[in-house]
Amino acid sequence: MKLVMLRAKIKETEGVFEGQYAKHDDFYEDAYTSSDYYTVLCSALINYYDNVEMWFQEDEHHKAGTFTHKAGLVERFCKKDWEDVEEKTDILFVRGNIDNYRKLLDSTFGKRAFKVYYSAGNYFIPDTKYKWGLVFVDDERHIEKVRAATNCPVELFKKSCVDKYFPKRSKKGLIDIYYTCNAPQHSIKGFDIFADLMRGFKKSEQNIKAYCVGLKSNELLERCKDLDNIYFTGFIPRHHVGNIMSNARLGLVLSNTRDGSPRVIQEYLCCGLPLVVFEGTACSDFYLNTNTGTRTSLKNLRETILFVLENSYLYDPRTYFFNNLKMEHSAKYVYETISKYYSTFHNS
Repeated sequence: MKLVMLRAKIKETEGVFEGQYAKHDDFYEDAYTSSDYYTVLCSALINYYDNVEMWFQEDEHHKAGTFTHKAGLVERFCKKDWEDVEEKTDILFVRGNIDNYRKLLDSTFGKRAFKVYYSAGNYFIPDTKYKWGLVFVDDERHIEKVRAATNCPVELFKKSCVDKYFPKRSKKGLIDIYYTCNAPQHSIKGFDIFADLMRGFKKSEQNIKAYCVGLKSNELLERCKDLDNIYFTGFIPRHHVGNIMSNARLGLVLSNTRDGSPRVIQEYLCCGLPLVVFEGTACSDFYLNTNTGTRTSLKNLRETILFVLENSYLYDPRTYFFNNLKMEHSAKYVYETISKYYSTFHNS
């Protein structure tokens, strides 16, 4: 059986969609060295399928990596025109904004495949023009919305991260809070909340310090010019994010239900950082529970952070991650969930 995952063309400008990461040079690596979750997920899925391929829209950088049992890894090829595809696949896993794939979905190749959809941000509800065998979502609150819109099966997604790049949290805890400043359209004024939070810590003379990772605009710096308890790192290469993250004591997430479960959540857990998650964030029980951290309101944000910092012994996020969210757990879950619905599709 063959599964093809479609990935949209990734923009080369720093951090456009990734929040904290610098350029996506790791996308061009093989699954042994890549720090991209979806690349490594594809390689893990070869334990369940005869052939797993990842296709990008072709440009001078983006090629598609083919992962097979026989070849092991990395056979490179290009798809110059989605309309010319004459191959067959059993399962087509569409990841991202569907506008990138319409030619392929409208082709015979796309029409006859069992189609799985997973996206985040403003795209978690897929285009109902297409018949979806399964839609993955990031939050329990998304399930009914998507089911009502598509009239198709909907399940939670179980995401992991490439754990070798996210070492265990340092006992020294050089910094208190690690915060990723997402792209403005996804942040629900997240940085304003963060800046007010850190300003409150300073006024009360509480010695709480934070990394602000990612977007480093002049506007942002101007808002915080009076604050000496925030360290702006700018964008960080993927391979080095974990080394900085592991020096923090707590992972803060200020996002919203429209922005699918940010990948930084799984990275925090892998490093062993307990989570403080804003109540509006799309984050399922797979990630946020009594072992890993807590959800909080804007009103209680400051008190919750202080509680978690003072009582970090109550949480064991790294053990939870390795027992439940490693790449093999994610791949097995994806395979079993797809199989549950594919058998009905195949026999219909």
